[in-house]
Amino acid sequence: MKTNTEIRALSASQMQGNWKAAVIITLIYVVIEAVAMAFGQMGNFAAYVSYLLMYLFILFPLAFGFYLTFLALARDGKPLDVKDFFEGFNTKFYTKAIVVQLLVAIFVFLWSLLLIVPGVIKACSYILAPFIVAENPDISAMDAIKRSEQMMEGHKMSIFLISLGMLGCIILSLLLLGIPMLWVVPYYMSVYSNFYLEVKNEYKG
Repeated sequence: MKTNTEIRALSASQMQGNWKAAVIITLIYVVIEAVAMAFGQMGNFAAYVSYLLMYLFILFPLAFGFYLTFLALARDGKPLDVKDFFEGFNTKFYTKAIVVQLLVAIFVFLWSLLLIVPGVIKACSYILAPFIVAENPDISAMDAIKRSEQMMEGHKMSIFLISLGMLGCIILSLLLLGIPMLWVVPYYMSVYSNFYLEVKNEYKG
């Protein structure tokens, strides 16, 4: 399996020629998320319900579009295309895209109620679940989560270090009004996609 450094280098090379589409895709998500957050901050029950519904039925499928498009880039060398970003709304993925991300969020939250460390460990264990659904649309959300746990045995520290690097970039981006996030998010989606492929190849072996 490639090292984290090798995965980052591979991801950077794959992003060449794809940055324009990557930034547009990320900007679309950020704008819609900003609208959802604006509802959430209005302070009344109806607005908060609207915020939750937007996350469930719009932002979760959009987020799943990141997994689909960047996995296709990493696995097949398929150039990023803005229209592919909306594939999470395809009936083949839509419900499962929502359920798998919702379950992961709930499970990580529940484990975090015990202590931060168990929550972090479980977040690392479940991180491959959306990629598994993206490649196996017929798998159930729970089976995808269980398979992610199995695949991540022995790899949780690697993904933790990758995520720690992303967190550092996010913090630095906030100092620049968050603008660098338009490049940070797609780069790390490419990194996560390549990480998934490396772990999957080793798991099958």
